[in-house]
Amino acid sequence: MTPPKESTIIICNEPDKGVIQTTHATFIFLTDNTSIPLSFEANGYNNTKYLINSKFEIFEAVYHKATFDKVSFLKPLDLTGKKSGSGVDLQGLQLTVGYIYDEEYLDYNETTGFGLRFGKLFEIMKRQMNFTYKAIPSKDGGYGSLLPKPIKFNGHEVTHTGLIGMLEGKEIDVGLADLTYTFSRSQKADFGGMMMLQRTILMAKKVGAGGEEYKYWAFFTVLFNDVWGAYLVSAVVFSLFTFILTLFALRNI
Repeated sequence: MTPPKESTIIICNEPDKGVIQTTHATFIFLTDNTSIPLSFEANGYNNTKYLINSKFEIFEAVYHKATFDKVSFLKPLDLTGKKSGSGVDLQGLQLTVGYIYDEEYLDYNETTGFGLRFGKLFEIMKRQMNFTYKAIPSKDGGYGSLLPKPIKFNGHEVTHTGLIGMLEGKEIDVGLADLTYTFSRSQKADFGGMMMLQRTILMAKKVGAGGEEYKYWAFFTVLFNDVWGAYLVSAVVFSLFTFILTLFALRNI
C-alpha cells in the first residue's frame, strides 16, 4: 500500500501490509473480518479506521493506551442520530496510579483499594469508566517541586520531583493526591478540575518569639526594623505636609 498524502480516504478490503506511516488519513475496510482494523497500524496522528461489514453495519476502531497497557476494540456507530450511551468506556484498561497517603483525603489498601475523600471519588470513576489500576506510592514522597535543572529519566525530560516527575517520566498515568495547582505543574500535567477550596492564610512571626514574651516591645518584632522605619518616616512626612497645607489655608482666610 502506497503511503497516502494528508487528508486522504482509503477504501479497501484488506491491506497488503500491516503497518503504514501517514497522517490525517481515514481507512474504511469493507470486510467481515473484525481483526483487520485492529491489527492494521497507521502510525502518525489524526488517523481513523472504520469497518463496514456485509450487513452494512459500521464500526470505528478505538484504541486506549496507558503507560504499561493498551486495549483496542470496535465501537458500533449509529447513523440514525440516536445516542448509544454517554461516558467513556476504557474496556478494562489498566492504569498505573501514583499516590500520596493523607489521613484526611486519601489512603490505600491492597484489598479494598483507595479510600477517604479522594479515594472514594476515584473508585467511583473506576466503575463508571471501566478501568483497573495498579497503585504505587510517590517514589520520593513528594508532590512535585520544580528541579533546578531538567534531568533525563528513561529517555524523558523530567523537570519536577514527586508525582509530577513520575508523570513526566512515564512511570504513572495518574497522580492521585491533594495536589496544589501551580503554573509549572500545569505545564506538565492535566489537572482533573477543582475538588476543594482552601482559605488563604497570612503567616507572620509569633509576637514575642525568641524569649521576648514579657517585653514591652515584643509586638514590634512581627515586622522587620526597616518596615517600621519606613512606616515612621511616612507618618512624619505626611503629618508635616498636612500641617503646611493647614497653615496656608489659615492665611488665606
